[in-house]
Amino acid sequence: MAFRQFLVPEYHEFIDALGTAPETVEGETAQRLSLEAYGEAMVLTFDVTGRSVHCLWSRGERVLSEIFQEGATLLRVEDSEKGAQLSVDLETDASRGQLLLTVAPKFGIYSRILLR
Repeated sequence: MAFRQFLVPEYHEFIDALGTAPETVEGETAQRLSLEAYGEAMVLTFDVTGRSVHCLWSRGERVLSEIFQEGATLLRVEDSEKGAQLSVDLETDASRGQLLLTVAPKFGIYSRILLR
C-alpha cells in the first residue's frame, strides 16, 4: 500500500471561513471541530496521523448522521456566497472518494466512494 499524507488547513483558514478552529482531543492525535446551527450540532474529528475523519451530526440527543472514513488525503475549508463547506478527499489502494460537509447556512452531508 502506497503512503499518502493527510493535509489539513492552517488554523487561521478555519477561523477565516468558519469563525472557529479545531481543538486537540486530549490524549489523542486527533483534532475536533464543533459547529452549531439551528439547534443542530456537527462535530468533525480528524486524525492526520491515522488519516481518518469522523463526522457526527445531531439534533439534541438524536443522531441524524454518523460517518467514519479512513484514507483521508486532503481536508479543505471553502467559503463562498452559497455557504461554507468542509471537503475531505479520500483515497486508498482500493477506492477513491469525497466527503462533503455543508456547514453554513445549514448542515448537510454528501459522501461518494468509488472502487478503483
